[in-house]
Parts: sequence; structure tokens; C-alpha cells
Amino acid sequence: MTDASPAIASVGLFCGSSEGADPAFMQDAAAFGRILATADVRLVYGGGAIGLMGACAREVVAHGGRVLGVIPISCACPRWPTRRPSWSWCPPCTSARR
Repeated sequence: MTDASPAIASVGLFCGSSEGADPAFMQDAAAFGRILATADVRLVYGGGAIGLMGACAREVVAHGGRVLGVIPISCACPRWPTRRPSWSWCPPCTSARR
């Protein structure tokens, strides 16, 4: 790794697909997305556009960051964030992700 390379290339995010019990959770998820984009760290997550994971992904995309969404093809179309992630893997079913 060179000095120009980020110390962390990607971060896997596994958190709620709901908004959480406290509005601060959504704010923090969005803030984390901005941090990842600014640090040029790719977000790897479940591919949905809702809840905490969706809030984080939207902010990464909105701030020019890179996103890898992993979602079964049967769920993909209605759940992408505002813009489709920069790369996606759509296995045919959830068992293929394991």
C-alpha cells in the first residue's frame, strides 16, 4: 500500500432497514455516509434504499462516493437509492449471498 492509498478501502455496513427508534439514528447514518465519501472509502451494504442503510448509501452517492449494493435480483428494482450504486451484485436468491 502506498501513502496515497486509503488505509481502509471498503466498509461493510449491516444495520437496520428501518429508520430506528430515534431520529438521531437516521442523522448519524447519513453523516457516516458523508464521512465514507469524503474519505474515499467504498460502502458495501444490502442494496436497499430504505432505513438506516438506505440513508447512508444515499449520502455516499450524493457526495460522489462509491457504493456496492448486494441485493437479490428479485428485490433490486424498487430498492435502489436515488442513483444506482456504482457497482452491484444481484444474486438470484438470498442463499446465494452466503
